[in-house]
Amino acid sequence: MLAAERTNSIRRKESTLWMYFLLLILAQLTVSFFLFYQQEEPVNDSTIVSSLSLSKVRSTYTSDGQKNKEITEISGKTENIQLNKNREVQTEHKIVLDNSIRDHDIHLDGKVDARETWERLEGLPTWVKEYFDWHEDQRKLINETNWKDFKYFVVQCVREDNHCGGASDRLKPLPFFLLMAYRYKRIFLIWWTRPFPLEEFLVPNAINWTVPEYLPLNVPHKNGKLMLHSNSILAWSKSNEIIVRSKLQSFEGGQLTYENITDSTYDQVFHDLFRLVFDPHPSIAKILREELAVSGLTPGHYAVAHYRAFYARASRKPERIMKMTLNAINCASQLRPGGPIYFASDSLLALATAREYAKNNLYSVVTIENQEPLHLDKAGNWSERKPSDFYSIFVDLYLMAMGRCLTFGQGGFGRFGLLLGYNATCTNRHTWNKHLVPCNWTDVPNLNLENK
Repeated sequence: MLAAERTNSIRRKESTLWMYFLLLILAQLTVSFFLFYQQEEPVNDSTIVSSLSLSKVRSTYTSDGQKNKEITEISGKTENIQLNKNREVQTEHKIVLDNSIRDHDIHLDGKVDARETWERLEGLPTWVKEYFDWHEDQRKLINETNWKDFKYFVVQCVREDNHCGGASDRLKPLPFFLLMAYRYKRIFLIWWTRPFPLEEFLVPNAINWTVPEYLPLNVPHKNGKLMLHSNSILAWSKSNEIIVRSKLQSFEGGQLTYENITDSTYDQVFHDLFRLVFDPHPSIAKILREELAVSGLTPGHYAVAHYRAFYARASRKPERIMKMTLNAINCASQLRPGGPIYFASDSLLALATAREYAKNNLYSVVTIENQEPLHLDKAGNWSERKPSDFYSIFVDLYLMAMGRCLTFGQGGFGRFGLLLGYNATCTNRHTWNKHLVPCNWTDVPNLNLENK
């Protein structure tokens, strides 16, 4: 009897083990099938632009005659993902333009007094103005003989660094860095040599953050403690170390630490703070003046769609790029019905798709033409390039910063542009967790027709 029960028990255990084994095999097959299905063939983005076709975009009409643009399923698969239930959609007629739109908001002519600007700003924390005054006094005192009597906070990205991240990775921690410099009486400086000095793209405005020639930062590992994380930056900023250097790269860019130790938020301070610390390089300012003149865009009166096609990848299927581009533009139209919309992307195909979409449908969509989108940290042969090759990054950044609302997907560049813009709460996501969030084009209500 006992032997029979023992045998049955063994058989039950064996059956259970076999069941778990079969479930494991099934799970592995499912994952393999999913990965195979998601795999995308490499494609050279620039070779497709000339043969671009948007015949997959169709116009449908509702029963009451209202025109509605839809994106057909180019890939043949319906992405019925309802991830945008809680997103905030703000249309232009609900947005009240405030006094933050000023003629001197972004200095494109170099004629604005920076001190006069920051004295008139009311939204910045008081510590910012206090620190800028203190910083100016310290810069007047330091020289090549007494520099060791002062303490410094240096934001660096040099050619010896293997990885620094893109523009948003490097510049997004600005409020956190300045707060550390203020709290622990350190002179804030920025030292870039990769791919070029920051002064080739942005120049000092209300604060002189350039590195004095006599400060020996070019001696590796001997002058200054290099910090890579928010907690270590906070700890070493308090120390007696003369030079604290940071190459922080994180998605939140020091925001969590900043907002944990101060009463203000990134959303509240970034718009004005960035404009006080930086002005565009004269060459970039010239491009911006020309783009605004040609496009007819007015700062604070347009929406932005940013689409990062090559986030953490070197290639993507052209059909996917085209589909995501159209959806991003449509999502932006929900923030400002009818446009105008500025479209920015790291893909030439995406830019060409946006132009074709606008042309075919008479939509007010603006892109920068004939600009190869590069990445500060990933551009091929970056050491052999010239500074002007990277101008499009900062032209895109400033044009995004002059928008009032912004839709974004993957990557930090779009989110960074939103922080710099006129309304960091006027946003939605056209992509969430790699999945498309479907949007339809939204037109401005035709009041004349409604009144007839």
